[in-house]
Amino acid sequence: YGFIDGALAPLYGVTLPKNAPMQKVTLPAGQRSGILSQVSVLAALAKDKETDPVVRGKYVRTRLLCGEIPPPPPNVNAVPPAASASLTTRERFVQHAADPSCSGCHHLMDPIGLAFERYDGIGRFRTQEVGKTIDATGRLDDTSAEERTFDGVPGLAALLSETPEAFGCLAAKVHVYGHGRPIAEADLCTVRDMATGLREGGGNLRDLVVSLVTSDTFSSRQR
Repeated sequence: YGFIDGALAPLYGVTLPKNAPMQKVTLPAGQRSGILSQVSVLAALAKDKETDPVVRGKYVRTRLLCGEIPPPPPNVNAVPPAASASLTTRERFVQHAADPSCSGCHHLMDPIGLAFERYDGIGRFRTQEVGKTIDATGRLDDTSAEERTFDGVPGLAALLSETPEAFGCLAAKVHVYGHGRPIAEADLCTVRDMATGLREGGGNLRDLVVSLVTSDTFSSRQR
């Protein structure tokens, strides 16, 4: 479900009067799943008239998994491939996987970002691009022992909800927000315990906040 008004309804594929106020609605099955499929997020992570797999993939990798992306080599042309009337975005971005000077960084972003391709630059759901069926499969390509693959943003969201890095990242961000400062070495055990509790508790955000404010690092200070 989602909360939308008459102006947002066409973007979400829902029929409402144009002047309808904000309200809870049932969204088309299989199209949306959590914050990653909200129009606001999708549009912010894309260009005006096209998607941006690199930016969308980087957002997940750095903001939801707390990963790091190395800066591009100084001699690399960082301009993305131009839009094409005959090639899909996935086909255009395949060069990032083929070029050794690009693949080192882009394998951390593109396989995630291309899973967003069922949403255009302003977040509308679609199934085709340039007359071709969109391939929205993706993977978390990292140092994990097993390959973690998924199909589309709903599949990505489901995978993130079971990924240890995502629990650790959320716990770290809540810790930083709650303390108003960066994480110190003395905080690492607390952050780890917060992440463990979050995962074992099924991702309950209330429990995460409680675990923060009842921790020793929150209730006491070092001299």
